[in-house]
Amino acid sequence: MNYKDAQDKALKLFNKLDLNVSISEPQAHVKEGWPCIKYVVSFTKRHCTIQFDYFLGIGHVKYIYSELPWNNFGFSRQYQMSNIYHLMKEKKPIKEGFEKEQSEIAALIAKKQGVKPEPFEVLAYVCRDALEAIQTDFKTWAENFGYNDDSIKAMGIYNLCRDQYTEVLRILTTSQIEKLSELASQF
Repeated sequence: MNYKDAQDKALKLFNKLDLNVSISEPQAHVKEGWPCIKYVVSFTKRHCTIQFDYFLGIGHVKYIYSELPWNNFGFSRQYQMSNIYHLMKEKKPIKEGFEKEQSEIAALIAKKQGVKPEPFEVLAYVCRDALEAIQTDFKTWAENFGYNDDSIKAMGIYNLCRDQYTEVLRILTTSQIEKLSELASQF
């Protein structure tokens, strides 16, 4: 199955789940030195709500100069942000240490452009990661995802994925989790 077919099937399955979805406004975020846009995505079924942090790279926005609210910045900050913006738009290297500013610019533009993650993809990826952690021991999981199996940080991520499985079970059946996981592995 190709990428597009997998996405279409996941979307059809998602639409049958009868979930209410809310997505937060984009927030500037730097995750381990990676400038990104953070969202909180919530899924509700009946009276049960689960939510997950989801991150998009800053390349998901189109850099249009007029879409930044330049008046929100003081003059010197406006100058600095303008320079960083132009480097981002031209995909030129930016000196290390400006990740926060990059994510701020991207989040502001994402808000203006309405850039948000696709809820069916978020849920499918969560199902894939959670199911992988539930079905394998830590050492195998770490090896599959390129983590050191002696890392406390990796163990924390593994446990988070396992916890997410329990969360997803609150709104989905095991077979729905497995199907979304299978489809997510193809996109």
